[in-house]
Amino acid sequence: MRYLVISDIHANIEALEVCLEDAARRGYDRSVVLGDIVGYGPDPNAVIDRIVTLAPVALVRGNHDKIAFGIEQAEGFNIAARAAAQWTLNALTPEHRDWLVNLPQGPTLVDDAFEICHGSPVDEDEYIFDELDARRAID
Repeated sequence: MRYLVISDIHANIEALEVCLEDAARRGYDRSVVLGDIVGYGPDPNAVIDRIVTLAPVALVRGNHDKIAFGIEQAEGFNIAARAAAQWTLNALTPEHRDWLVNLPQGPTLVDDAFEICHGSPVDEDEYIFDELDARRAID
């Protein structure tokens, strides 16, 4: 089974399309999405539509997704990320906002084979910077 793993799209439809074209050439059986579907980029609605058409077997929300639909405040974000989150919230259609709100928090088990998450399995907002962080997350 070959999985296409997509993460940190950040509302960049052009980059997503290039990645999907390459993935189609290489071939894959199923897709999973690890979050940060929106944030920064100018096309959050188009990116969500494209992700929906992929019919991923599993999705989890990212920290930018969570901030963009108002679950939490952007306290740990820099000024550009805060501005992007606010812009995204205003740009999303009500249907896309509802779709984002319903994204599950990871980790999520996929096909009884592996877990997906955004950030780390312990905290979707946690960054993994080095081998020690990775070992802690795996444990």
